[in-house]
Amino acid sequence: SKPHREVKSGCVIYTYMVHFASKKHAVAHVGRARGGPPAERAAQLAPPHIRSQVDVRTCRVTPRSLAPSHSTPAPLPNTRVFRTRLRPHRLSHPRLRQSRPMRFLAVAALLASAAAFDSELGFELDEDGCVKEFKEGIDYFSAPRRAMFVKDDVGVPSKTTGFAKLFEIEYRLTFKIVRNKQTGDVFVLHHCGTPAVDPNTLPEDAANATTFSVPVKRVGTDTTVTLAFLEELGLFHKLVIADTSYATSPCLQKLERCGDTTHKASWWGDNETERIAHYDGVDEMSDLFFTSFAIANFTEEVRFSATGDPSLLGRAEWVKFVGAFFNKEPEANRVFRDIERSLVETQTVSYNAQLAAYPSGGAPVIAFMTYTDCSGNPSWCPTIGGVVVKKYYQINRPEYKLEAILKAGCRPLSLSALDSNFHPVWGGPNRIIAVPDVKSLHEALTGVDVLVDETYEYNNTAYTMDTFLSNYEISHGDQDAFPFLRNDKVLRLDATLGKTIYGGTDWYEAGVIRPDVFVAELASYTYDLPDTFPAEMFMRNLATGHLPRVLTWEDAEPRCVCNATGADPVYNACVDSVCIIQDLNTLPSPPSPPSPSPSDDGLSGGEIAGIVIGAVVGALLLLSVIFLVSKEKAGKPVFKPYTEVVKESNYNGAPPQTEAA
Repeated sequence: SKPHREVKSGCVIYTYMVHFASKKHAVAHVGRARGGPPAERAAQLAPPHIRSQVDVRTCRVTPRSLAPSHSTPAPLPNTRVFRTRLRPHRLSHPRLRQSRPMRFLAVAALLASAAAFDSELGFELDEDGCVKEFKEGIDYFSAPRRAMFVKDDVGVPSKTTGFAKLFEIEYRLTFKIVRNKQTGDVFVLHHCGTPAVDPNTLPEDAANATTFSVPVKRVGTDTTVTLAFLEELGLFHKLVIADTSYATSPCLQKLERCGDTTHKASWWGDNETERIAHYDGVDEMSDLFFTSFAIANFTEEVRFSATGDPSLLGRAEWVKFVGAFFNKEPEANRVFRDIERSLVETQTVSYNAQLAAYPSGGAPVIAFMTYTDCSGNPSWCPTIGGVVVKKYYQINRPEYKLEAILKAGCRPLSLSALDSNFHPVWGGPNRIIAVPDVKSLHEALTGVDVLVDETYEYNNTAYTMDTFLSNYEISHGDQDAFPFLRNDKVLRLDATLGKTIYGGTDWYEAGVIRPDVFVAELASYTYDLPDTFPAEMFMRNLATGHLPRVLTWEDAEPRCVCNATGADPVYNACVDSVCIIQDLNTLPSPPSPPSPSPSDDGLSGGEIAGIVIGAVVGALLLLSVIFLVSKEKAGKPVFKPYTEVVKESNYNGAPPQTEAA
């Protein structure tokens, strides 16, 4: 329709009504009026009351989902705001931005139809996220509030699992059922403000499940892995208790310093009575406690098994598992989608680098290695070849590391390069392979181009190249025999440390949720791509003398404040049951409307531009609908079932554990 134009404090606002699927939706375009500062183009989707959301300083729309409701800074839901980290740069290679025309049309159609999407879901939530006035028949966990296990940002959020294989979420009207398929744990998450769950409506496996009132108000954890998931979701304001012994997050260090989060060390002893006593009182401090193992007689515990999922994205997708306890699934969708897309882009650039470096085929070989001396604790020593060994070397080959090697455009060390002195020791066949014989080790390493040394060191800052050479019994005169030494590519996963009790590494905190960074850094060091992939988050290069950086509470970003409150909720943008994970940065920005001429009695330039844009958008929408309908009638639907999409994906799941993969 004809755009409505108005000016607010120097900002010109054009609002269009787009008719789609028998509904009207408002689309707004905001720019700087004549005489103001340089224009900042911004295409924004907004509800009809757009005027109240325009920031007159920048002439940009401030969506309610991002506008803080309190004076203290609130975390954005789809970015890590607390941690001083280097995220991979968004790639600008033209091949990475190509997409099928149909995908653009489908996304454009959904975005236009979602333009009027509001937080009005047919019910209101109070400041704690509870339903204010319960009404029968309303779906309080409808599509806009669900975890989306879809591809290309668009789909029906009805599937219960995606890349992750070890958890699933089942939605009902007033509650959801979360299952940890590795441990067999089942949890019923009941929406506060609605009637208690009727036991007769629960499936058999949930009859005796622990029930949580969601969104959870207070959370605790004794694992560092969970900390990064909570931080990515902007939930540190709810973190009341945590084991900060090995934490690296500057914000967590700051929150502990100001008393918002209480330190509680983990318990690793075997005595169950002592373990229960150690955690006494934790249940009174928190409503939910994430842990890596079962704590007897502790009803609020939830075992977090992200590290057990075999694939890179499967491990990261546990952000949706965490988000479910806080009704933060839409935020989790955004976090995961950003990670997934970044990983795919990294994979493309890595393969191009591989093609350029090895035009006739082949790829660099990467090996993850560990040296262990267990003579101080013989009970930890493995039996290799029928003999208990106190000093040995192991090649680490879990599925996600093999997958990371392949996605970085490289190859794992072939099993055929290992002689009979190598023996599988833990985690299944060929997952961790150990050898006590140094000669056999050296023979295998002659075919390794990049070596990642994962040897444990209490003081990581003291671990140098000399330490590595001593552990692996390599003399300076023998270095030419090993490609990784000739090429100066000896890496460690301790580039970032926390100034905490034990100086934990960021790899053991954020490595699970950020596989895109992990793969990018592997590719960066292997193919020397520091400008494309800045590698300073997880990995450092021993061979070139890189030292770890130590983060303190003073490195926390300004948004990390004590006594903070959370951000307003965001939702999936849906048309009926079809949703899109919104991110305006993924679509090209339309041109800014021209400044109006005060002497023009007819239509202004902006109004004419608005009519043209509206006509183009309408034509695109009509073509997309016609195309979709024709495909459906022809039996060739554009949107495929998730199971078929997974089969076609070239980056899902773990690769085979052989060199041929």
